[in-house]
Amino acid sequence: MSSLQDGIAVSREGRPGGSFALLCLDRTTGADLPAVRAGLSRLWSSCAGLQDGVLPNLSEPVDPEGLAVLVGFGPKLLVDTADGAPAELVATRFPAPGGRGRPVLPGATLRWAGEVRRNPADCDVVVQLTAASEAAVSRALVEVCRSVRQDGALCPTAVYPGFRRRDRRGWIGFHDGVSNPELSDRLDLLRVPDGSTPAWLRGGTYLAFLRVGVRLERWDAIEPAQQELVVGRHRETGAPLEVDPAAPDGYRPAHLPAPGDVFAAGNEEARDPRPVCADEPSGLGQSHVHRARRHLTERILRQGYDYLEPVAGPEVLRTGLNFVSFQSSPTRLARILTGPGWFGRSPFGGPDGEFTDLLEVYAAGMFALPPRAPAASAPAGCPGLDAIEPAVGAG
Repeated sequence: MSSLQDGIAVSREGRPGGSFALLCLDRTTGADLPAVRAGLSRLWSSCAGLQDGVLPNLSEPVDPEGLAVLVGFGPKLLVDTADGAPAELVATRFPAPGGRGRPVLPGATLRWAGEVRRNPADCDVVVQLTAASEAAVSRALVEVCRSVRQDGALCPTAVYPGFRRRDRRGWIGFHDGVSNPELSDRLDLLRVPDGSTPAWLRGGTYLAFLRVGVRLERWDAIEPAQQELVVGRHRETGAPLEVDPAAPDGYRPAHLPAPGDVFAAGNEEARDPRPVCADEPSGLGQSHVHRARRHLTERILRQGYDYLEPVAGPEVLRTGLNFVSFQSSPTRLARILTGPGWFGRSPFGGPDGEFTDLLEVYAAGMFALPPRAPAASAPAGCPGLDAIEPAVGAG
């Protein structure tokens, strides 16, 4: 069995439920690390019961609908612990927004939304909840917040709900998550290797979270053919685009061996694009998926969940993506976000920076996810609980 916590899809058959929430927690004023450690133990015990369908004040269990819970620790909490925060985690900590259009990381094209002044996702503890339905996630979320409030060591700072569409497309209309690696035999992409420091994180992973707004009015102004060229996939089938031999300056969707779209059984080998040179005349080499394919050493596991939320003003609704990724090192994602043209060639006739008119970030965080605790240590077996020990001189 994998040492990774639940809620991480190490195989296509083991995908977590289609409903999602990320709960951000901070230490309450005056709570020291021993109090936080005890609070995390009680929180994990409550979560273990929720995964079994056990609710407080109800004698009979309910259907948990595949509820999975994982817990991660932010650099803000770990810096005070005995081992301190992993150097990689500190180096990739998302800075405070600090002003309109500031990059989410130094050198990144992706930028903060103009109205964001603080980042609640830069928190001490994060709890990810996934289940088959929104109701199951919401029920667990309420119970977790109730438990935290009664305990008093941690307090909620933000919650970010989301969902995965059944048609497996994102708001821009294209298939989402097609090129995720099959990890059953490549867990090295996720697992923190033996020999890494701190020791309590070995066999665990790192979670990155970005709440990204997608301005559809900007995307919809782009011609459909240009949209395909930016993404590098055929809108209808999700097949990767390839150079058309009959029109060297043009492209066509790759052949899918089996009926249906790119996710249909039998089309596994056709999901990744064939190599295309960066300066290909059609522009295909500058598309998002072809750029990503040239950097296989930077592969991550991405688990995206769309969101839709009401906003004040004429827009009424904001569409976006909860970008969630898991990787053996946070610098892997940092290199992706800060690489030139990480999204693909800008369709707006200018530099890649003009994608800031399309995508904008509302929250971001990076977290260490210790491996699952041995079953024998439950209910105090919150992953990495032993790491939450105060440093010498810390309270």
